[in-house]
Amino acid sequence: MSRLAPPVGALEFVKLDRPFSNFKFLDSRYGSPPFPLRRLFSQARSRQCHVLVVEKIEPMAAVLDEVQELQTTIADYELHGLQRLSFWKVNLEKEADLDAVDPSACIGYAILKYDVCPSRTTDAWHVFESVIRKHDHKHNYAPCDTAVSFRVGARQFSASGVLYGQQNGLNKACAQVGLRSICANFLQDYDLTYRRINDLAFAGSATRDPGRGLTTAQTAQVLDGLGIKHTRLSYGGADDIGKFFPYQRAVYSGIESGCGSLLVFSLPENRPGREKNLMHMIACFGHTFNEDTWAPTAEVDYFGADSIRYTPSDAWMSSFLIHDDNFGPNLCMPKAFLKAELVRHAFVLLPHGFAYDGFVAEMIAANFFYSIVGHLADSKNEWYLRLVEAARVRKLILRVVPVTKAAYLAHLQKMDDWDHHTERKDALVEIDRVIQPGFMWMIEVSFPDLFPTNKRKVGEVLLDASQPLPAELTFDMFVIARFPGAYVLPERMEGGNGGPQFLSVPSDLISHTEVLSR
Repeated sequence: MSRLAPPVGALEFVKLDRPFSNFKFLDSRYGSPPFPLRRLFSQARSRQCHVLVVEKIEPMAAVLDEVQELQTTIADYELHGLQRLSFWKVNLEKEADLDAVDPSACIGYAILKYDVCPSRTTDAWHVFESVIRKHDHKHNYAPCDTAVSFRVGARQFSASGVLYGQQNGLNKACAQVGLRSICANFLQDYDLTYRRINDLAFAGSATRDPGRGLTTAQTAQVLDGLGIKHTRLSYGGADDIGKFFPYQRAVYSGIESGCGSLLVFSLPENRPGREKNLMHMIACFGHTFNEDTWAPTAEVDYFGADSIRYTPSDAWMSSFLIHDDNFGPNLCMPKAFLKAELVRHAFVLLPHGFAYDGFVAEMIAANFFYSIVGHLADSKNEWYLRLVEAARVRKLILRVVPVTKAAYLAHLQKMDDWDHHTERKDALVEIDRVIQPGFMWMIEVSFPDLFPTNKRKVGEVLLDASQPLPAELTFDMFVIARFPGAYVLPERMEGGNGGPQFLSVPSDLISHTEVLSR
């Protein structure tokens, strides 16, 4: 809880306006610091930072636990410094100014830790943790962001983001810091310790050298030990899943679920001094969305095979938002940058209460779609007819997000279609009565121009996410669907001819509505 520790001594206020030099300041204070610390200052500068507040603090919670772990395992380890930095968009000159400052003026914070360990040739500052608000580009989406609290002087503030950390090569490498970023955010336990991560990873192991990182099996062991349900996809080898399911779609699924993903890739061995079979892990928590992307439409009209049944929403994604402990937080990695042959594993986290992944739900909904929408074949609603035509010419678009029953009902209640219609109360009462599962995958249905440029849809299909996938796919997973002018409900899943039976309920939402924002 060093984020919330009281400062030791007076606060230092450093003006960052020109001609102040971040490079000179960092070199003089932190002795040619690693790239992540420089990136923090560059991010602050790009967000119009005017003032840096520097506080000396005592180690508490996760920081204190790391110090104790290192003192126990490395005889000559010493902590030589601990500071909390905060970045501000307004001019502050003294601690009293913090009493009245607008909390939104704070760009974020960082805790810097100075480790000295002669036996490991370690004598350096590193970023123990930080949260810097993402850049306010309208195309940047970070569904995994949460508010993290920290202290400056006597007052508490918060910044929305995903915890970032940097390895030190002593008790943590890229795997541990990636796990702490994603898991602390998922559990909303920002005092998750590296010792806890290492204890879970090395449980039952005869050797323990956490500074060299973790295997993928140990990474899975940590997630299991923390009670975080996840799917691990392995790439490469004879049975490479990437041949029919690219890693980008798996990683995107974890991000859109609001949980995040971990991506592991191998590094080429053609650089001098690089170990063989060296791999690296990054935390993925957001993405960019380019509404003007040409590729999805061209793929269908110019290059598409007849097997294309729908376009997933990640087709409009340009980059992943990631943390890389070697380079810094809030970076954009183009989705096609990592060559498929370098990717080794993807860990996709699942929301609490969900038994299977969103990318699986998307494929199931695509299979169900034609049976469900066909139930309204007699409908004369113009938006329903446009949806049917879009599906016929293979321009159906699907987007998957997790919802609870309460969240879906709230979404329906807030819906306002293009004609300013809202759903009538008796329909909402009936939908509340018939929906049984508490956790569902909502597969939003749309088509070009409506979805990418306007973030709107014409309906959704909901699947029960609380039960494990059956050995054989059946309509028992289907909960409800909404299309312009009507809901489709299951009447019974086994009809007289062995097929599913549906009934429809009128809806006052007769045109397109906004997608669910996250």
